Amino acid sequence: MRTTDENGGVIGEALLSARYLVGAAILFVARNLPIIGALLALWVMYAFEDVGWFALPMVVYFAFRIDRRMSNAERGS
Repeated sequence: MRTTDENGGVIGEALLSARYLVGAAILFVARNLPIIGALLALWVMYAFEDVGWFALPMVVYFAFRIDRRMSNAERGS
């Protein structure tokens, strides 16, 4: 990921410094919809190649949430 845009701005640097805020927002928005959270976390990993690794724990977390929901649904029916 570039740290500056074509005009010499600091868009990339702002995104890099906000990575934890982005992660917290993903967790907050998608805590009840784990499939959306997993997709958002995967998108973050793809979009921010240099720092996308920080989203990997979120992918694992949401995968466990999806698995747990599916297990509970099977038990309930």
